[in-house]
Amino acid sequence: MKALLFALLLGIIPGYNPRHNGHQEKVKAEIEKGNFTKTSQLIDSIIISPEIPDNEKMKLLFIKDSLHRVSLDFRRTKADILGQFESGYGFTPDDSLLNQWEQSKVLEYRVIDGQKRYFRNAVPNVFRVDATAKKLNKKPAPKTDTPSDSLLVKAFKRKRATEIPGKYLLPQKRMSVRYTLTVGSNAVENGRTIKAWLPFPRQDVGRQTAVKLLASSPSNPTLSGDETAHSSIYMEQHAVKENPTLFTVEYEFASRGEWFNLSEIEVKPYNKNSQLYKQYTAERPPHIQFSNNIKELTDSITAHAQTPIEMLQAIYRYIVANYPWASAIEYSTIPNIPEYVIENRKGDCGQVALLLITMLRYKGIPARWQSGWMMHPGEVNLHDWAEVYFEGTGWVPCDVSFGRGDEIPIDPGREFFMSGIDSYRLYVNSDYSDSFAPEKKYPRSETVDFQRGEVESDKWNLYFDRWRYKMEVSYLTPDRLGDKTLGVICNSVGTLRAEPRYRAELVTQALLGTPVRILEKKGSWSRVQTPDSYTGWMNGSVQEMTKTEWQHYVQQPKVVITSLYARSFEQGDDQSQPVSDLVIGNMLELLGEHGSYYKVRYPDGREGYISQADAEVVSDKWVNRELTGESIVTLAHQFMGIPYLWGGTSSKGFDCSGFTKTVYFLHGVIIPRDASQQALVGKLVDETGDFSKLQPGDLLFFGEKATEQNPKERVVHVAIYIGNKRFIHAGNPIRVNSLDPSDELYDAHNATRYLRAKRIVGEVGTEGIDAIFENEFYTD
Repeated sequence: MKALLFALLLGIIPGYNPRHNGHQEKVKAEIEKGNFTKTSQLIDSIIISPEIPDNEKMKLLFIKDSLHRVSLDFRRTKADILGQFESGYGFTPDDSLLNQWEQSKVLEYRVIDGQKRYFRNAVPNVFRVDATAKKLNKKPAPKTDTPSDSLLVKAFKRKRATEIPGKYLLPQKRMSVRYTLTVGSNAVENGRTIKAWLPFPRQDVGRQTAVKLLASSPSNPTLSGDETAHSSIYMEQHAVKENPTLFTVEYEFASRGEWFNLSEIEVKPYNKNSQLYKQYTAERPPHIQFSNNIKELTDSITAHAQTPIEMLQAIYRYIVANYPWASAIEYSTIPNIPEYVIENRKGDCGQVALLLITMLRYKGIPARWQSGWMMHPGEVNLHDWAEVYFEGTGWVPCDVSFGRGDEIPIDPGREFFMSGIDSYRLYVNSDYSDSFAPEKKYPRSETVDFQRGEVESDKWNLYFDRWRYKMEVSYLTPDRLGDKTLGVICNSVGTLRAEPRYRAELVTQALLGTPVRILEKKGSWSRVQTPDSYTGWMNGSVQEMTKTEWQHYVQQPKVVITSLYARSFEQGDDQSQPVSDLVIGNMLELLGEHGSYYKVRYPDGREGYISQADAEVVSDKWVNRELTGESIVTLAHQFMGIPYLWGGTSSKGFDCSGFTKTVYFLHGVIIPRDASQQALVGKLVDETGDFSKLQPGDLLFFGEKATEQNPKERVVHVAIYIGNKRFIHAGNPIRVNSLDPSDELYDAHNATRYLRAKRIVGEVGTEGIDAIFENEFYTD
């Protein structure tokens, strides 16, 4: 036990190898004796020496800090736990039973400064993992991490299929969060800087959209974006004597669950030369290591499994059956988490997720970490899970921890979570143990995960006992906005602004007939969300509807404008009074045909007539236009000469991504709004400048590549490839340029900042790319 503790402390400090006067042996000797206080004093005496390098001092200080962390986790005396047994569970175990539980690791303890100290949650853990204890318990069983099943049962009934075989989407949930981190009074000396990193929703996860920062205090935060695996909002302020220091952030987001029916998935052979495969099947010490223990156990579990799906099923079911949920000691004090689970025969959500990931990677199946918060009403908490990659299908969520518990009355039962995830999630982390932006100077409080936050002063890290956090969640339901929570754009081009005022930045536009969700009201202004998940404020361009009104509207026949510009008239005659202007992509309700005109109705009830030469009746495939690269290029050329407009998405003016988005929209496909978001979807075609791989219709992305000095890539421009190294883009105006230096249309500026090419054609139904009538805004 003592030797293990020293190995633990050194194991979480990579590269620790002191060279001066046998310091390592002295520190090791005291830790092995359990002399935490003496070890701390020894470290203090060592680091005052001017001969000790700064990096070695840092590592010694972290050993001292880790002893403090272990002491906080293991703070219960024998009298404490006996009192807990009696008051909480109605009986008092004798010494023989206590010893039995200690030897079997059911009752976790450490010897600290000569006294046996038990894990702070050791007593409830006994009743979670030990069958004998469960029978002795005379009180309700202690809670696990599994939420109520009723929300999932209701959502599963409303799932809808997608174009990806076996993939189903659950209804979206919208949430508003207020997160407060409070540093205790005098935790930091008066006037010194306190730096805080608070969790913030990721924007590169397809299941999480409409992320919007509403407010923060202090009011000048730095958002990490998705450049690191830990999405954070960074703030700093000075400590004031005798006063707590508060950091607050408010934001909104939408989360959508999904489920993959494994029986409907056809797994293709893995491309073992791909970067994805190499990265997510690799070992990653200290936690993902293919030890003999892992190899032997995994091989025995999967002895009869032949396919990747069968291996996932075997490993998932074994973990669920053999490792019950238990409250965990701090991850920063565990040298190898999967080995800890196997040895102690229990694990919390993140521990069993890492075990699953390690076993799958060992068997050659790509798997990765994902975590954040479970946001179920009344059960909001930290939570971790995994994702598994199947060639031809993509990343599939896998929550092994929620697989434990009573059966759920839906077709897949609790194994829904083997290949599914509910809509009550906040996604913060796409991997574990990554860096922060801006970087932390001192060791983290949580060296694996990031959910509560991180805090440091200009002197040292502030551990969890120096501050507290509070997550407040509001669920954005119709009750908050009244019955009219849906709407349809009723002007030819509706403008969305960053704030509810006319001088605010134009963030995007939406065309007549576009369905939106109404998120918030301020006077005559409405904050809306568009089908591509963008949000902004509108005044007077939205016809608000109830769910019933919306369902009626959606079922009516429609026409879509196919000319760049058109007008509607009060009569079936172009000499009559105009009703409004129209642009390509506008959609109106079809009331009938009158000679060479369509009679139409606007969402706000106005009626008019439009020439049949300017419009087309909407079919199941949207318009009579096949999605091919050639068709994309042909349509794009129709916009030549249209001026550049920041935020523009119509034939009155485009920005670069508004242009590409609109061209695909007019082919019945919804792609993300911004260039940086579009760069995350579709199939990677090239990132080396080999344009021979490209096909007409592919998207070209331009910007700044990541470097050691600037590790964050910036995508700032997007264009449509038209062949022969030429591309068409919103270059003020829409124009054609070339990447070929010998071409008279050569664009040297963009040629030097080319990043990659992605293909949308053939990828509809994959993450972030929807057919219009598969998109929830057009179907719900």
